[in-house]
Amino acid sequence: MKKNVYTIFLLLFINYSISAQSIKLEGLQENEYIGDVNLMPDSSLLALSVINDYNTVKRYIYQNDVWLEEENSLTQLINSLSNQHKHLLFSIDYKKLIVLITEGKENRAYLFSKLADDKWSLPTEILKNLRGEFKHSPPNISVDGLKFYTTAYGLSANELFIYDAQKETLEKSIKIDEFDRINQIFPLNKSAFIVGALKNKDKIDSYFYIQIEKDGSYTAPLYIPELVPDKPSDLFKISVSPFPGRIIVQNQESKQISMIEVNERIADQWFQKSTPRQEFSRLARQEAEANNYVSPKGQYHALLIGNNVYKDQSLNLEKPIEDVLKLKNILISKYTFEEENINTLTNASRSQILTALYELRLKLNQDDNLLIFYAGHGYWDSAVEQGYWWPVDVEKNNPSYWLSNSDLKEQIRAISTAHTLLISDACFSGGIFKTRGVEDLRDATTSIQLLYRMQSRRAISSGTLSTVPDKSVFFKYLSKYLEENDTKYLPSTELFTSIRKSVLNNSLTVPQDGVIMGAGDEGGDFIFISNK
Repeated sequence: MKKNVYTIFLLLFINYSISAQSIKLEGLQENEYIGDVNLMPDSSLLALSVINDYNTVKRYIYQNDVWLEEENSLTQLINSLSNQHKHLLFSIDYKKLIVLITEGKENRAYLFSKLADDKWSLPTEILKNLRGEFKHSPPNISVDGLKFYTTAYGLSANELFIYDAQKETLEKSIKIDEFDRINQIFPLNKSAFIVGALKNKDKIDSYFYIQIEKDGSYTAPLYIPELVPDKPSDLFKISVSPFPGRIIVQNQESKQISMIEVNERIADQWFQKSTPRQEFSRLARQEAEANNYVSPKGQYHALLIGNNVYKDQSLNLEKPIEDVLKLKNILISKYTFEEENINTLTNASRSQILTALYELRLKLNQDDNLLIFYAGHGYWDSAVEQGYWWPVDVEKNNPSYWLSNSDLKEQIRAISTAHTLLISDACFSGGIFKTRGVEDLRDATTSIQLLYRMQSRRAISSGTLSTVPDKSVFFKYLSKYLEENDTKYLPSTELFTSIRKSVLNNSLTVPQDGVIMGAGDEGGDFIFISNK
């Protein structure tokens, strides 16, 4: 039989000294499909093998530089249940396992519990009242083992159902209005979750971080940008791992499986990193305060700079001023920006830009929010590894007329705001955070409200270190998503995720997002607040 090789990319910081590499599961057949994949605490892999609708769970261990199949008592127990379609869902502490088996149009869910000496209990059927509802998602279990979570398709597609694990009775359902449907939920602790869902008006499923409180309220779902596929057509499946912050991602289109590290603030919610008992009360109070629904105390300000007409006429552009005026209109009509708080500079010199930034230092305070937008020429000096804006009085061979990224960082650091967001639509604009890139994307810690309380100094650029065209594809999608946004709160990281997908699909430029290093960022985010 001809063998088929599945490639797995794992960045493993675990028991084996394995660096990022291509890992081949040995012995796979040509018509064999790999379904759910789980990384175990002993660093073995459990993979669901499907051959002509015949489902078995296989275990692989890394030995002598090869991933070899090796059965154990757990795989024997799982496979003894059925050879039909199944899903595996481990609790975050890897002490419980739910196996969902679908036969025909009927679901059956079984619970396994870990015993001493790495042995597992015999399976117990759970949630029998869901047997016939085959369109329910695979149930998961809370970190304390007291709750079951599941979702449903159809009329209840965006509801989360919470069951008492002992009585197996429905305690409550929570409708999450931001979603069209919920596919899966992964508990990180008693209130924090990763949710796989389709957000309203999105075309592809994504993964979100959310907190659900005891009273059924929930925080605004926030994208986990590390779990956004490079190609919108790709389908992702994930499973949590026993290593805090690291998630196993299966790309069902390319058949690649990878371990992806999410930002440390989400990783801090991992069950294995739970708070020591003596600190629980103090941090619980802090979290309760952080989750209060608050609004920014200050105002929203903007400095919008568009340069068309240059002293050196060979540098003239057509669109920047038009783009700036359009952005100004969007901010006033759609978001909480007052016209008197927007300073529009057209065909600005170096001196005018620096003066405007200095005036913001005098005017703004630590409760205010500032958006800086620049459209015009940029330049990257490879000799000094420095990026520059080129104001209209620029001389190509005289850097005293250039405005460096270092100058911008200093000015931004000196402006006392709660949040500052720099958006640069210019050639070589990625130099503002040259050592940072898409991997630096971060999400919220607990909620939109908490982001208000943490300073941010972030930037979004139209390209990395390459030129960008005069007719900006980047601005086209920046304005499009700002105009079409129908949510109350729009974090800049979520805005960037939407822009990046569209720009990559329609141009050769690669938008960037990241922290402006050394400018005072503390992990928050700039939030666009709709005035509707």
